[in-house]
Formats: sequence, structure tokens, C-alpha cells
Amino acid sequence: EITRSENDRLNVDVQAGKSINVIKAFTGKGILVWGARTLAGNDNEWRYISVRRFFNFVEESTKKATSQFVFEPNDANTWVRVKAMIENFLTVQWRAGALAGAKAEHAFYVKIGLGETMTLLRLILAGA
Repeated sequence: EITRSENDRLNVDVQAGKSINVIKAFTGKGILVWGARTLAGNDNEWRYISVRRFFNFVEESTKKATSQFVFEPNDANTWVRVKAMIENFLTVQWRAGALAGAKAEHAFYVKIGLGETMTLLRLILAGA
């Protein structure tokens, strides 16, 4: 059995920055994971499992959705299409309450293309 003070210390280890979610038996509920923190305990952005899982979902969804563009020309037309697709996806997530912000543009931004994620030299070297 773990005490409340032991749980508090494990859940928020101020010195190490590591959080441990204890596995605990609860009367009438059974054995449960008690906590929702990641090992990035001192990092405000990645502290909670739900945040990490949501961004894993966004990353995987974006990879799958943009795989159709792998053999498209690396040019402005493709960049606009990819950017619009990702912005639409993130706007749906924002409207569902998954992203914070009074407006979608406060909640996220998508950078893609020349001057955003690549330079002209890099494009030339890539043969685009």
C-alpha cells in the first residue's frame, strides 16, 4: 500500500523532474493506474499523457494524410495543397476543443514551403 505523501512525491518529483504514475488498488474499483503524467515532469508542455497521446495522433494522422504527396512536385502548388489539408485537420481538432485558443490562428500554425521550412539553395540541390 502506498501512502498519500509517497504518491505525491512520486507524482511530482521536483528535483528529478520525473513523474511516476503508481498502480494502486481501490476499494470497489480494482487496480488502477493512479496518475496521468509523463516522464517529462518539469516540461509544462509535455507533462501529461493526454497531451503526448494527442500529438502522437496529430503526427501520425498528418503522415498518413500527406503520404499521397510523396511523388508530387516539390513546388508552391503542392505546398498550398498540403498546408490547406493540415490546416483543415487542425481546425477540426480546434473546434472539437483539443487545441486551446480563441481563434484557430491562436491555437496552431502550419509552416511549409520556401522561406518557411526550406531555402532556395536546398530546393536547387534537391533538383526541384
